[in-house]
Amino acid sequence: MNFTEPELVRQLKLGDEIAFCYLFDTYYALLCHIAGEFLKDNSMAENVVGDVIFHLWENREKLDIQSSVQAYLVIAVRNRSINYQEQEYSV
Repeated sequence: MNFTEPELVRQLKLGDEIAFCYLFDTYYALLCHIAGEFLKDNSMAENVVGDVIFHLWENREKLDIQSSVQAYLVIAVRNRSINYQEQEYSV
């Protein structure tokens, strides 16, 4: 099943698991690649992406995506990767 961006956000807010699976299947590989570029560790990249996607699901009712879903996820993964790096180097 394909979703338009507004429909995907609407269905996620409603807790639609099919929409969540679509989001995961559509963006997971791209997001892991992006996180991997920052972290240089595939395992940590997968953890970061998992955290971002889980956080999105946990807070789905409050979603307010002003840009595209992909742009929202890419920025979230980038920010989470940067935060992870800063935590690693500050210890």
